[in-house]
Amino acid sequence: DWKVCLPRHSQAGGLMLSGLAPSVPFNGDFPNVEGTSSFGSNTSATSHAVTMPSGVQIGDLLIMCFSAVGTGATHTTPSGWTLLFTAAATPRRLSVFYKIADGSEGATVTVTASVAGVCAAVTDRLSRSTGNPENGTTASGLNPPSVTPSWGALNNLFVVVLMNAVATTGA
Repeated sequence: DWKVCLPRHSQAGGLMLSGLAPSVPFNGDFPNVEGTSSFGSNTSATSHAVTMPSGVQIGDLLIMCFSAVGTGATHTTPSGWTLLFTAAATPRRLSVFYKIADGSEGATVTVTASVAGVCAAVTDRLSRSTGNPENGTTASGLNPPSVTPSWGALNNLFVVVLMNAVATTGA
């Protein structure tokens, strides 16, 4: 079995939550990051068509990290996806969703926010992952927390997610 685990932490001024890094060098026996897509919109809106990675295969694990500006906003879980966790650091909210690809995936997936705002998203496509991902606990500091997956010491890929909640001013 191969599993994916997401440790989580927060620090003053921001929330730590995804950038993919294997816990050991890739040797073919661990979950593998096959592709990544990024999406960003500087248009304030409540509906965002997030770009998916290319080459999605049935059985791939898709992990979407979606962040939008909007104090007090919530994000609606897209149809067919599961919310792994959500966190806020004013003025942003981060939601991490996952899905096991079933062949119904398109080029985009729509995420709806309760408050209009700009957004950014990163979606990763992983192969050789079995079961559902698991998220860790919150910790402080610059390093992610130690994580002990509930399924034990299998061939794990650990994913760290970071959202920087920096307030900006415009001219």
